Amino acid sequence: MTGQSDLRGLSKEAAALPPGADGVLCLDWFNGCRTPLMDGSLKGAFTGLALHHGPAHLYRSLLEASACGLRWIVELLRDGRVPVEQFVATGGLPHHNLLVVQVYADVLGAPIQVPPSTQGSALGAAILGALAGGAFSHSSAAIRAMATPRRGTSRVVKPQRAAARVYDKLYTEYRQLAEQFGPPSVAQKYRPRT
Repeated sequence: MTGQSDLRGLSKEAAALPPGADGVLCLDWFNGCRTPLMDGSLKGAFTGLALHHGPAHLYRSLLEASACGLRWIVELLRDGRVPVEQFVATGGLPHHNLLVVQVYADVLGAPIQVPPSTQGSALGAAILGALAGGAFSHSSAAIRAMATPRRGTSRVVKPQRAAARVYDKLYTEYRQLAEQFGPPSVAQKYRPRT
């Protein structure tokens, strides 16, 4: 079993690698592709592996693939005229692993806000509970009262231009890999923008 110190070390090694994980590309469908392909039977893959690649390469390419998957979802939402204008990373992970948030910001080409609370889901549930219990008449009042940071401030992770350029190319490769491994009728429908 991997301990927290092992994961910190792996993250540190992965952060030292260049964007693109030194040629390793991941298709992150190890539990299927729930969105956008809605197919839990799809399988993931790593490509571009050579003898000099190690665990940090696989880890970084997995983070990059996850971020590419999110970018695909964001593009579909925007294509469907859903305004996606801001990104907020909640929960403990953004506080414990800045590499995850930086890779996401770089792949999305957009800043990501990290609020000071490490318990975003619990806070959201408490807000809904307070609304259901009648403590507040409107959700905005509940959010202002319960979610406004009393200490600490939100951190904003901005995309790095050089990395974002690399990830634009990597994203196209990710989508091509998805097309190759996905069901033809569905994957063709979601061709990457050129």
